Amino acid sequence: MVDYVKLAQEAMEKPEYYARWIDDEMFITYGYSGIAKHRDSNNYDKAHFDGVVNWLSEREDIDEDDWNVDGSKHWAVGWVDHLVVRILDKEIPHDEITEEDINPLFIELVDIALDYRDCCEPFDEQLYYQYEEDDTIESINWEIPDFLDVDPVEVYSALHEQDFYGESDGHGEWYSKEDIITAAFFGGLVTESSHWEEIFEYFEDDPDNEVMVAFRDWTYALDRQEFEKTQGVLL
Repeated sequence: MVDYVKLAQEAMEKPEYYARWIDDEMFITYGYSGIAKHRDSNNYDKAHFDGVVNWLSEREDIDEDDWNVDGSKHWAVGWVDHLVVRILDKEIPHDEITEEDINPLFIELVDIALDYRDCCEPFDEQLYYQYEEDDTIESINWEIPDFLDVDPVEVYSALHEQDFYGESDGHGEWYSKEDIITAAFFGGLVTESSHWEEIFEYFEDDPDNEVMVAFRDWTYALDRQEFEKTQGVLL
């Protein structure tokens, strides 16, 4: 059983060291919803927060003054965005609040926050996947060696098509340079012979690497084909 009255009282309790300028109604009739994101939030938290904000922005059944995003930042510790919501329609001593006094939107947002705490599924799952893809492509772009002129979006597709699995830290997936080069090579993205030479130099200390093995098989096949052509001419 959710104690909405207790949560409303806590949401409107001004932090002891709160040093920002605030609206006259903050901590009186407005308070925090329990939904927030910050500089180091992972993509689950960002997609949850942004998804809720987008959902509120599109709703026509609530007053635009019923909620807002309160942002704080500091050069040393980063930033945080809180979703602020109207909790009471009028000023009431907080120790006299009943559930009937509470804005239904606050109850909705509390339920959303508690569901996320319990199941960790972001409010907008599609947004989560988009953030993951964007961060992964950005990571791939950073890891692509200078000697490869390839599109990170195409490399991303090649990695997935070839069933490479990156390491995830909640901010997209990270792939090693070796994985990126291998996926690009077998994905047909490396078309310049000068790039092949760079790739072979990169893997020269690992002759059993699948790229090196494939290249040896390929060059053997070409040599064999050329030999058979020569034999045909001689005959």
